[in-house]
Amino acid sequence: MPPVENKRTTPQDQRWTPSELVKVLDYINNNFEIWANNHYNTCVKVIEATHSTRDATSICNKVESMIKAMEEGKRSTKSEKIQGLVKQIYEKTKGIEGGEKKRKKQKNQEIVNRTNDTDIDMISNVDEVIERVLPFSTEAVENLYNEKIQQIEHSRSNLLDMVVKTNDELMRFNVPIPSSIEMINNSFSIKTQHINQLRSELIKIIEDINKNYEKMSDLLV
Repeated sequence: MPPVENKRTTPQDQRWTPSELVKVLDYINNNFEIWANNHYNTCVKVIEATHSTRDATSICNKVESMIKAMEEGKRSTKSEKIQGLVKQIYEKTKGIEGGEKKRKKQKNQEIVNRTNDTDIDMISNVDEVIERVLPFSTEAVENLYNEKIQQIEHSRSNLLDMVVKTNDELMRFNVPIPSSIEMINNSFSIKTQHINQLRSELIKIIEDINKNYEKMSDLLV
């Protein structure tokens, strides 16, 4: 009877250790503004900062599940330190959501007040505000940036899984390991930094164009 081959686990299959969770949650808590803006991109940065072998999707799912558990009044860990970090992130999240609702309510009230002041009888939707249409938008840049970040993270995750499996096989036969996880993380970190730089440069160019467009529009002739 042939020997049963053990199924090899990838970094995503491994149990989370307390020290690993502390590093991830501590980074998110200290960089909450980035997390509030984009969970996935923050998890990519977590990988760079903590040298985690997990992918961004795995990290996002873990953190979001812990926050959801707290929202439902459940405890997701026995560690007081981890629970405390989750609580801080949860409370910051609720604070932002509450602030956004308050700002939206104030904005709607201001529109209603302006409507009354100018004797306009009816406005169909107080959330609709007519704004000057600018020639360029940063939305396309952000969409492309998010797409490229996800492609990089997907490639990094696949390559790491492949290297882990290959290195395990090589170790069985005492063959020198050609690739290290740290080397792969560093390589993809450089790619991410390059994309971040290009994104910043493109957004700056678009903002400058739009500012000049507004100046020209405001000129009296």
